[in-house]
Amino acid sequence: MKKLIVNADDFGISEGINAGIIECFRNGIVRSTSLMSNIPGFEKSVQLLKKEPDLSVGLHLNITCGSSLSSPREISSLLDKNNTFYSLSRFMSRLFLGRISLREVEKEFSAQIERVIESGINLEHIDSHRHIHFHPAIGRVLLGLSSRFGIRRIRSVSLGLWRGSFYKKQILFRKGIYIGFVKQLILSKIASPLQRPMSNLNNAGHVFGVGYVPKGYYKEALYHYIKNIPQGVSEIVCHPGYVDNDLKEYDFWTDMREEELRAITAKETLDVVRKFNVTLI
Repeated sequence: MKKLIVNADDFGISEGINAGIIECFRNGIVRSTSLMSNIPGFEKSVQLLKKEPDLSVGLHLNITCGSSLSSPREISSLLDKNNTFYSLSRFMSRLFLGRISLREVEKEFSAQIERVIESGINLEHIDSHRHIHFHPAIGRVLLGLSSRFGIRRIRSVSLGLWRGSFYKKQILFRKGIYIGFVKQLILSKIASPLQRPMSNLNNAGHVFGVGYVPKGYYKEALYHYIKNIPQGVSEIVCHPGYVDNDLKEYDFWTDMREEELRAITAKETLDVVRKFNVTLI
């Protein structure tokens, strides 16, 4: 049987994103979302989620944008001079140079997990903003925390690289296509040491949707992913929502979100899921 988790990342990052994800759950194929717990408006986001008890909720661990839940003094290696998290590129360069304390990463991740649990949300899974848990050092921190907090699912590091990559000749010469493919190759390579230890968890076998899709092609890409879902459990990662100023403050991935929302809620999308005998979970 082909089972599919369609997970919408970044719940809580802005009201527009929250509204879009709820719409994708009510009227589309999203069945799961990942909540950010270190963003202003967390309490309001939790109240929205509690009104949707059938929407599975996980935690989108975040140490690459915004402010920390932990005291800046206790996680100084993760923060810049303004006491905000380093950007992804700066974080990764500091991690490579040994300037990131994994003990501090664990402390901040623990604070974010505890905040969600204390809010009364039933935490079904954990993943990470910008996929930083694909790095073995960060992934091992998540493995330890999943055991400590009894969380049985972490987003798989096994990408549907060849089966699920979306390419067609009309877009092959766009720079973003090659950047996206290289990104997938790099993530797959650096995450390979994590595949065996993560196999003991209740994870999806393959993850789709991490690569680059040009503007105007998301619906076609989504249908391509669905068509190529293998037997077992797979996950499609998506980022739907309505763009607002709060989103722009935290994230550069903006315009495509509304295109994703339209594709996910399109009437024919559920028909495609049924056509290829995929069960949404």
